[in-house]
Amino acid sequence: TALEMREVRVNVPSEAIGEQKVPEQTPAAAHPPQPVELAVAPAQAEAPAPSHYQEVDEEDIKESEDPSDSVQFLSIQALAQRTEAKFDFHNPRLSTGLTEAEALARLQRDGPNALTPPAELPEIVKYLKCYTDPFMILLVVAAGFSFLAWGLDTTQDANLWVAIVLCCVVFLSSTFTYIQEGKASAAMKSFKAMLPRKCSVVREGQLKKIEACDLVVGDIVRVQTGDQVPADLRMLYVSGLKVELSSLTGESVPIKLTLKSNEPKLEMSRNVAFNSSQCMEGEAIGVVYATGDHTLIGKIAHLASGTETGDTTLQREIKFFVRNLTVFAVIMGAVFF
Repeated sequence: TALEMREVRVNVPSEAIGEQKVPEQTPAAAHPPQPVELAVAPAQAEAPAPSHYQEVDEEDIKESEDPSDSVQFLSIQALAQRTEAKFDFHNPRLSTGLTEAEALARLQRDGPNALTPPAELPEIVKYLKCYTDPFMILLVVAAGFSFLAWGLDTTQDANLWVAIVLCCVVFLSSTFTYIQEGKASAAMKSFKAMLPRKCSVVREGQLKKIEACDLVVGDIVRVQTGDQVPADLRMLYVSGLKVELSSLTGESVPIKLTLKSNEPKLEMSRNVAFNSSQCMEGEAIGVVYATGDHTLIGKIAHLASGTETGDTTLQREIKFFVRNLTVFAVIMGAVFF
């Protein structure tokens, strides 16, 4: 019996060992641990960049499948073709930009990066228009009748003095109005001249400071905190850039710009910086896609200049007063004379 027990003890481990060899090999062949670890590693390596720092990725370089022709939806490659720009698709900070010869040719072709000023009347015309005010016309007519009355009866010097006083009033009032309008116009021109109009542009691989009016389509422009956007830019590189667009959209809160935008309206896009907007913080690199009158503010100025302004409330009240006074004077003259 002792020998049988020894045999059982020996046989039992041998059977257990034989049964354990199969399950040890089966999981190793069916579920290898190494591929699971490799699948996780690439996902961690391709994590997106922080939100305050953005650069161009591979999807932006490819041709856009969006049929829209708006600049905010264009791929980087399509944007380069439209603007004929020279920049590094993968790292815009290494872009060489245009050459001076190319920039000069485009400047001669497209004109300076400035808004076309509205047509101004000659100074003599501005001065004479001050006499066309309805109240001034009424005083001139009254002075004319006073001269006529004095001519019919030269013994009545009062009519002559009334005519002279009325003429002096018309002259002084019109001259004062012309001087005030001239001062207001000069003040607006002085404010415009005080605006900083220099910008940082990359040309021939070097960062240069040039006049904003010399910018052309395709230039690579760098903006940072405190700068004024010199033209309409499509963003290529953004690092925490916030711009203030109150002059265009009325929004007082600075807007954070990015490299992509899903907004259908260009003025609401977050990957475009517009001319005259102020950079509040951060920095960015963009390519110029519109200059001068072709910018958003240029289109707004063109629409505003073509809009006819109506009379103010004061002007309407003066016209109403002059009309009633004229009717009353004519009636009184017909009754008593």
